[in-house]
Amino acid sequence: MYFENALNKINHINWEKFGNPDAELTKVEYLGYEYLRRMAAFYSQQSISPILPLITNIAEILGDTEKFSLDCCKVEVPERVKGQWIPKCTLEFYLQLARFSEKNPNVAHYISVYDPLIQLLENGYNFTYKERGLYIFDLSLYPLSNWYENYVQAPPMP
Repeated sequence: MYFENALNKINHINWEKFGNPDAELTKVEYLGYEYLRRMAAFYSQQSISPILPLITNIAEILGDTEKFSLDCCKVEVPERVKGQWIPKCTLEFYLQLARFSEKNPNVAHYISVYDPLIQLLENGYNFTYKERGLYIFDLSLYPLSNWYENYVQAPPMP
C-alpha cells in the first residue's frame, strides 16, 4: 500500500512542468523550510548525528540494505531527472522508504519527511545543492550550515 501510493504519486507528476514552475502558486516558498524541519525531527527522534539532509536515505539509516532505482517508474521519470542528482536521489529515497515501510509499518510515518520535496516536483520546481545550501530554482536558497540546530526546534509552517 505505501509503495503503491508513493509510486502512483511520482508517476502522476506532470514531468513536462519540471523546471518550469507555476509562479502563481502559494505556500511553495515554505516547502524547503518544512523539509529541513522534518529531516531535523527525524534525526532528533532517532538520536543520531545528522548528515547533509539532501543525501539522507532514511530507509538505509533505518536498516534497509536493498538497493533501489527508478526502474519501477514510468519511463519519463528517470529520463526527466537524468543529470539532476538531488531530485533523482530524493525520488529513490522516497520510494525506497515506502517499499521498506511495507515490511516495517512502524517506519511509514517517516515517508512524510520527503513530502515537501515531492510537492516541489509536483509544482514544477527543480532543486539542487548549491552554495552550501538547498537551492530551489526560481524560489529560494536555504543555507545548510548549522541546518540541524536551526531547524530541530523550529515550528511547522501554517
